[in-house]
Amino acid sequence: MVLDAGKEKLCVAGIVRDVAVLAAVGIDWEGDRCILGVTGELKDAVLQWREFLDGLARRGISGVKYIVSDDHPGLKASRREVFTNARWQRCQFHLTQNVKNQAPNKEIKISLMISEQSTAMKTLKKPITF
Repeated sequence: MVLDAGKEKLCVAGIVRDVAVLAAVGIDWEGDRCILGVTGELKDAVLQWREFLDGLARRGISGVKYIVSDDHPGLKASRREVFTNARWQRCQFHLTQNVKNQAPNKEIKISLMISEQSTAMKTLKKPITF
């Protein structure tokens, strides 16, 4: 299962606010992907991730063997509580972004960007379909 969050703008009661969009994508043994869940929350803290993952479990998502996500503290704590037996790997895209943002000079940043694009093209097996 791949877990991620992104920020989007949403009008709530006439006020435009940043909303965290939490998403879970499942991948079967053949490499096919499907959306397991998506929700919008005003925060992406421990409580919101815990409720989202609990909701997936209540809907019958079980036997999760492997989780890929960023190293967000709220997500980390929640996935450990809900999917206790699942192994975890840090998302390589997010890791690369973090390294690139900390790179001391332009040449290293460009090298990381080229490497990142090359890796993405090699690893994209199938697009997510709805």
